[in-house]
Amino acid sequence: MFPTILKRTLTATALLVVAAGTSAAATVHLKDGSVIIGSILELNDGDDLVVDTEYMDEVVIEWGAIDRLSETGALDVELYDGRRFSGPLVRDGADVSVSGNTGQTFTADEIYQIREFRADFWDGLSVDTNLGMNLVRGNNRVTQVSFGAGLGFENQSYETLLRGTSILNEQENAGDTRRTTLSGSYAH
Repeated sequence: MFPTILKRTLTATALLVVAAGTSAAATVHLKDGSVIIGSILELNDGDDLVVDTEYMDEVVIEWGAIDRLSETGALDVELYDGRRFSGPLVRDGADVSVSGNTGQTFTADEIYQIREFRADFWDGLSVDTNLGMNLVRGNNRVTQVSFGAGLGFENQSYETLLRGTSILNEQENAGDTRRTTLSGSYAH
């Protein structure tokens, strides 16, 4: 009985490892006839597409040099006007379509950013802290110390941020002051 359970456990573990290492391979056809196959990592500011290939590692391709793009798997796409879409991306010349939950079509020049699809909650979560100090010497000596922290979350359709900052001003010829600010933002 024990060897059968052990074999099944090892087989299931091996399948999970193989499945975790497998990602969607996009096919990128360039205008010069070259074909590149790999996983789409990102496109920033509508400029260069970064593709992770099996044998050449990361390849940077000029966005305008691409003729066709297919079989991408799910991606996050953001347009210059702020609209966001998620799903497999297909490019045929200047026309691009995202066939996700909305099935949108637009031109390649409208795309600002492409990123790997983040389906996991933890991938969208961000935490940051900051510490600052400012020394002013003039008519009055001022020492300013600031502490801040932020918590944010971004997914395919919105992003939100909550930040708190506390500033302490220590002044030589005046009373000390303390300010605390709490700010938040939400973008859809």
